[in-house]
Amino acid sequence: KRIGLALELQSMTSDAVEAVDKAAFKERREMLERGEEPDAAFLERKGLDRYCAAVVDWTWEDDFEGNTGNWGGEQLEFTPENLRKVMGNDVVLSQVMAAAGDDARFFAKLAKAT
Repeated sequence: KRIGLALELQSMTSDAVEAVDKAAFKERREMLERGEEPDAAFLERKGLDRYCAAVVDWTWEDDFEGNTGNWGGEQLEFTPENLRKVMGNDVVLSQVMAAAGDDARFFAKLAKAT
């Protein structure tokens, strides 16, 4: 089902994503220094942080039947809290993972110019 939400993404090599990666690495290192082993929940949370950092903005569009796009009846504002809520949906997350990991989407214009 189309929900009418268009996400604007940046590359997984962007400064924002790299900053999230560095913070996660630092947190993991500190945990290990305290003798704590990062668990699956930690790794999942940090993975979600990483893909959330790739999302720059979103817009609501009409679906194929002309209905205004919504998330559970609401057009959520683009906020960090709402972003995590939307990205917690497996379908949305998998689409973001595929699109954000495709560098050709971000560099195709540059490649054509050279």
